[in-house]
Amino acid sequence: WRANSGTNLFLTAIGDPSTRDIVGNPFWAPFVPPASLTNPDPFLGYWNQGGVAVALRGSHHVGAGQLESALSQTITWQQNGARTALGKTEPLFSDDLTKAWSGGYGNRWDRTSTRLAASVSGNWVWGDHLLKVGAQYEDNRLRESWQWSSNGPDSAGWLERVNTNLYITLPLDFQTTVHNRVLSLFLQGSYLATPWLRLNPGIRWDGQFFSGPHGRSGLITDQLQPRVGIVLYPGGSASQKVTASYGRFYEQVPNLTASFFWGGLYQNFPYYPQDPRVDTTGR
Repeated sequence: WRANSGTNLFLTAIGDPSTRDIVGNPFWAPFVPPASLTNPDPFLGYWNQGGVAVALRGSHHVGAGQLESALSQTITWQQNGARTALGKTEPLFSDDLTKAWSGGYGNRWDRTSTRLAASVSGNWVWGDHLLKVGAQYEDNRLRESWQWSSNGPDSAGWLERVNTNLYITLPLDFQTTVHNRVLSLFLQGSYLATPWLRLNPGIRWDGQFFSGPHGRSGLITDQLQPRVGIVLYPGGSASQKVTASYGRFYEQVPNLTASFFWGGLYQNFPYYPQDPRVDTTGR
């Protein structure tokens, strides 16, 4: 929308949500692929994933300068679990001696990531020179529900027979919400020093602030990132040029890493000398 001669607004919405049934077990099968299935339920599941994003961006000309701002939200999700009633309630039994699977699906996760971002910047032109300054903020949130649960021993979703006198159960009930809030400030310029040399210096600072349940938190605030670019014009015009650049960059900590560390992931591995589906003594 061209609001007036100096103001433009841009709205974008895009999404690709999908749901589907799958034949397979994308979490457990890569670890211990079965040679056979006693019943089909360990391989009957669903896989829902995708996302929706909405962004609003605006620009406004002020004399020799331009102001820009943006606001956006992106929501993505990934969901996997059992399709059948037996798959949802029974533990997945993996027999390392026979390489056969039986029982249920053994895993269910629901991960939803939300990114809310806002930015504002201004750039000014003086002849052949340019200066740009701006700030950005984003809140990356992950809501996770990851469960290996069943009506079997230890409520575990996974039961493994390692050998004739060793059985391991793997229970998990991990439900949490974590945030990685990122604040960024930047300054960059472009300076035509001579008809054959242009310098593009810049500096950026990012701070990452993590938070989880029960007071867990952390931060990374020493992310100073200088950058410089050089453009040479051998003939004194833009028809030919040689470029070089240097920069330091920091990556964001992924949401899943923040979830495991600041979200309070805890895992135990109860084991038995006999099949705990029949006898739970001797744990």
